[in-house]
Amino acid sequence: MAPSSKTRTCLTQQQKLCLIKKAESSPATKYEDLALWAKVEFGLRRLPGKATISRIISGRIALLRQPHENAQRKNKPSPFQLQLDQNIVEFIMLAEAEGICLSGAMIVFYATVLAKKLGLPRHRQPRFGLSWLRCLQHRYGFRWRRAYGESSSVDLTKVKEELKRIQAVVTTYLPKNVFNMDESAFFTRLCHEARSARRKPPLSSRTRHVSLWPAMLTLTALRSYHCYSLEPRRSPAGTRTNRARCSTWAPQRVG
Repeated sequence: MAPSSKTRTCLTQQQKLCLIKKAESSPATKYEDLALWAKVEFGLRRLPGKATISRIISGRIALLRQPHENAQRKNKPSPFQLQLDQNIVEFIMLAEAEGICLSGAMIVFYATVLAKKLGLPRHRQPRFGLSWLRCLQHRYGFRWRRAYGESSSVDLTKVKEELKRIQAVVTTYLPKNVFNMDESAFFTRLCHEARSARRKPPLSSRTRHVSLWPAMLTLTALRSYHCYSLEPRRSPAGTRTNRARCSTWAPQRVG
């Protein structure tokens, strides 16, 4: 038997409740008139059939007893999904109360692990991903905000005081010692100096370079720069250079 070409019209729980109220307010209204009213009121593409209207009105008692938290949904959520959503919402609210920042990937990972712990069948588990995360956000009204810095709960007063102290320290450094990965001239000059090096750098120069990178690490968190530090690099094995008398300085990636 060939499938019917008529598209089935599905109503959300909220729309069904409105239809029930309309039918109770005017009991003498026919099903055809209720279907026409629903099409105009809810902006449906097709006119609901008589069987759909009759099924909604006959099942009004069971519909009124259901929880209406997710009344905008067309299908009834399963007990497995309600249990999973309840645990995820509690996890998010607990993290919010403790001041812990959660990313979308962390919530998806926690939901995947939680579904396995709850023993949900594979065919009943949702497809955890960005679309599922957006639907979860829409269902429970979660709003995302970008967290600046290492934590969203940052004392701005202390940050300003610390920033002034760091700026006072950084101003004492030479401009040639403050760099980022976009300054290719630094690496060109460094390679040239490394080739012409014939003796070990003095202790004062080494101390000045080594003490530079902790401040650069702090600036990295504030300005989101890729940070490099100056660390001593020994000559490779098998070369004729005397290791005890010569060591070159090369940029090493931090983190």
